[in-house]
Amino acid sequence: MFAQKQEAEVAKHEWEEIADAIGGDGKTLRKIAQCYTLRFLIEHANVEIRKFNSRYELQQVKNSLGIRVVDHDRADDVRDTTSLSGGETFIVSLGLALGLSSLSSRNISFENLFIDEGFGTLDPDTLATVIDSLAMLQSSQGKKVGVISHTDTMSERITTQIRIIKDGNSGSSHIEMSGMTTL
Repeated sequence: MFAQKQEAEVAKHEWEEIADAIGGDGKTLRKIAQCYTLRFLIEHANVEIRKFNSRYELQQVKNSLGIRVVDHDRADDVRDTTSLSGGETFIVSLGLALGLSSLSSRNISFENLFIDEGFGTLDPDTLATVIDSLAMLQSSQGKKVGVISHTDTMSERITTQIRIIKDGNSGSSHIEMSGMTTL
């Protein structure tokens, strides 16, 4: 009987240590899992970002869900995401979205990608590189890429378009489609 009680005490102690390590309510374990997943997301996002921009690299804040940006053009300065300009934020966000798509594609096929604006915040060289990267996604990975944009460069470079055209000051509009093939 005494031996059984000692075994139970040892087992109880081991379970208490496990509960302390992961948190009794599961918050600690959840944060560990989220940090682990974020690490993989950042790895995938960095692969995508390198395809169109070698200046930036994402970095996870150690043991947290925070993200910082390494700016290689500024002697590898580590920047907080709140310090990024509109164009820089767009590049990082696009990289994260493409990384998430890549990470998720192991179990779920993502064939469509829609990007709403942000292109006007990019300088001409970066915009051209981003457009080329999106075209590469379409040609090499078979993804359909939909872009919502008001920039002239996007209109010039993307031939298949659906445009919403205002009908004067009447408050109405109509749809024009160009460059589309029908079956």
